[in-house]
Amino acid sequence: MVAVMGLLLISGLFLYCADETREIALWTHWIVGGAMLVLFPFHFIAGRRANYLALKRDKHQKKSS
Repeated sequence: MVAVMGLLLISGLFLYCADETREIALWTHWIVGGAMLVLFPFHFIAGRRANYLALKRDKHQKKSS
């Protein structure tokens, strides 16, 4: 996640500052940003499911102890 945010930061800086690499930075920024928009709901749902399962497992273990 940190690497992706870093890539977006760097491509954003290239969009702002660079002239000759602006086209590459533009496409990189759009592709990475678009992929994050598509993948975030899956990440969110997976995290909530993992949390639910962990709480359910802990509750079950407390009952059996």
